[in-house]
Amino acid sequence: MLSIKGVCARKKDLTMFRAHLFWVGSQKGGHMKQFFASIRAMAELGFKLFKMVLEVMRGAYKISRLTQPVVSIFGGHLLPRNSTYLQCAHYLASRLVEQDISVLTGGGPGIMEAANSGAAHQHDGKLRSMGIGVRGLKGEKGFNPYVHEGIMLDYFFARKYLLITYSYAFVIFPGGLGTLDELADLLNLIETTQRSAAPIVLYGKDFWAPYLAWIERATAEGLIDPEGAVRSLYCVDSSEDALKILVSHCERCARI
Repeated sequence: MLSIKGVCARKKDLTMFRAHLFWVGSQKGGHMKQFFASIRAMAELGFKLFKMVLEVMRGAYKISRLTQPVVSIFGGHLLPRNSTYLQCAHYLASRLVEQDISVLTGGGPGIMEAANSGAAHQHDGKLRSMGIGVRGLKGEKGFNPYVHEGIMLDYFFARKYLLITYSYAFVIFPGGLGTLDELADLLNLIETTQRSAAPIVLYGKDFWAPYLAWIERATAEGLIDPEGAVRSLYCVDSSEDALKILVSHCERCARI
């Protein structure tokens, strides 16, 4: 017969064994939870990537319906309605359409609305302008009233990709962080040869002077290649000067 001491020892061993089994089970359970969490995260990422690709494909198809060539116009959405820049954007877009050049914008207020308005003013039955919006953006609640054909997206990346990839040239009016982001992205893509070089017309010499001074200093210090993307930059103070640059480039592209 077992002694009392032996019985106690066996109970202690059994308790430790049960505790070990519980620990092993909890570890396996933790690993399984982590495994399924990883699978779920990968599935969600895959779905988002698939959705992005579909958005870009749908956007590319819609842009292909625009009368070619196409010029993208960027600028601030917070500018007041009496801003001279809005008047210039309206006039420039109108003149571009007269030259058989379509206009592409972000579809929001401010400069984008002014450009869409100018393009819509020259309506001849053809699709001449388009807006590309993003759901949930601060300060942009749907399309401006002059977007008769638009593409509403869920991802900001897709919007920038479409605006930059399918345009022959670009006009950058004064704006804030979003405009600066789009300008920097465009220059970087040209610099790294991820897209072909194209005219980037900065509208408003006084406004862009500090930015151009920074580029000049960075170039002087060897931080920017003087033969790279910066050669695509033009700075103007009039719509007519901008128009000459844009029309000339589009005509050269048409002859190629």
